[in-house]
Amino acid sequence: MSSGRATGRLLITGASSQIGAAVARALAPDYRLVLGGRDAASLERTRAGCADPGAHAIWRFDLDRVEQIAGALAPLVRSDGIEALVYIAGIARPTALSAASAPQVARVFSVNVLAALELIRLLSMRRYNSTPLARVVLMSSVAVRRPVRGFAAYCASKGALESLARALSVELSASASVAALAAPAVDVSRSSDAAATAIQAAHVGRKSEWITPEEVAWAVRRLLAGEEGPLRGETFSLAREAADRLVLRREAAP
Repeated sequence: MSSGRATGRLLITGASSQIGAAVARALAPDYRLVLGGRDAASLERTRAGCADPGAHAIWRFDLDRVEQIAGALAPLVRSDGIEALVYIAGIARPTALSAASAPQVARVFSVNVLAALELIRLLSMRRYNSTPLARVVLMSSVAVRRPVRGFAAYCASKGALESLARALSVELSASASVAALAAPAVDVSRSSDAAATAIQAAHVGRKSEWITPEEVAWAVRRLLAGEEGPLRGETFSLAREAADRLVLRREAAP
């Protein structure tokens, strides 16, 4: 984008993570952000690292409480709507399915899928959100295509997000832009996903092939800005090619 900030605001979930913070820094010059996450101190650090910190709001909330999202978000959208969503929040902790409890599996789906559905449902309702929801990017994973032992629930939840992106291209207005972004292993040193990423490394590729949070942010910004063309529910894969060239590949619909 090059014409100043959008009139509405953009909500980033998982903004307290390293990936979320990198995405926030990349988008802050063009959008007024709502930074969503559980940890207040981390969200404040994310906001402080953005251009014009005072232009951005913080939404401290645990997305595991899906039934409470509507009431918790309402004060932020009552007077100033949200026109775009980047859904980064997620749980990716390695657990063999046979060793996982039903509540553990349910929590993965609550945070990774159900909260995304609820946010999009709310933000697409004009009586709730004063600004039409126009852009959505959902963070998926290469693990959907390259299953990893111990990640059955995680892979299933990310596959559901990609299906959701395709459905939203029909469900939302024709002017809405929707995409899923499947990232390979991301090199992070601190987050709930760090252990999961380390285990995935043996299956996904050499560490030299991993990408950085800033490269994820580059991809998100391109998608939101329309630099990859119209978004109609497709999944884009982020990959590193020869000569260290980073590319986005639009995948064909199943």
